[in-house]
Amino acid sequence: MRHIINLLVIVAVALSATTACSKGHSGPSGISGLTGRWRELSTSGGIGGQTIRYDNEMRILQLNEDSTWSVWFNGAFGQSGVYSLSTMTNGNLTDTLIIFRDNTTGYPHRQLLQRIDEHLFLGDIDISDGYTSSYIRWPAVFPQ
Repeated sequence: MRHIINLLVIVAVALSATTACSKGHSGPSGISGLTGRWRELSTSGGIGGQTIRYDNEMRILQLNEDSTWSVWFNGAFGQSGVYSLSTMTNGNLTDTLIIFRDNTTGYPHRQLLQRIDEHLFLGDIDISDGYTSSYIRWPAVFPQ
């Protein structure tokens, strides 16, 4: 049941994102406001439908205009790689996907991408009980 609720939330976000206005730098396919730093606020999903909040942690996702990304945990470098954007159509609904490839394995990790104002939502689509992570634009400066 929780999987169905998570899926409905993702669909609702997807539908509302189609009417949202946004400003900022564009990503590789022209999605406005995608590049920059994003602080992860929480992750929800999994078999038990749990929510993990990162109130006491600083988890930053950096998306660069040259299609590279990096992750920082409490100011320390964690991982990096390249990303690309794609679309997936299911009936009349077309969703934007972000595909992350890390510099270690190069394995593609596809996620549903939604951006609404200063919020970013990334959701697993290749796993039925996957997770959805919520981010907010972050102004803090980290070394590159």
